[in-house]
Amino acid sequence: MKIQKKHFILAALVLALGTAVYINWQFSDTSSNTTSKELGAASYVNATVSETEASTSDEAVQTVALSKDQEDYFAAERTKRTNTQDEIIEQANKIFDLESSSDEEISEA
Repeated sequence: MKIQKKHFILAALVLALGTAVYINWQFSDTSSNTTSKELGAASYVNATVSETEASTSDEAVQTVALSKDQEDYFAAERTKRTNTQDEIIEQANKIFDLESSSDEEISEA
C-alpha cells in the first residue's frame, strides 16, 4: 500500500514539473523570433565596419572627455591641498618665530 502511495505522489510531481516546463516554454518562445538589441546578438556580431568604427570613435571621444574632467578635478584638488599645507606651515613658522609662544603652542605647531 505504501509503495502505491509513493508511486502516485512521484507521478503527480513529474506531471506537475512537466506542465510547468511546457508552460514556461510556450511563454518564452514567442519573443525569440523578434530582433532585439542584446549583448551578443547576431546584429552586433555581423555589424558592418563603418558601424563598428563609429561606435569605437564615439567611445574614444567620451573616454577622452572623461579623462580631461578627471585631470581637471585632480589638478584642482592638488592645488587646494598644496595651499592648505602651505598655510599650515606658515602658521607653524610664525609660532616658532614668536618669543612669547608657550611650549604647548610650539609642540602643537
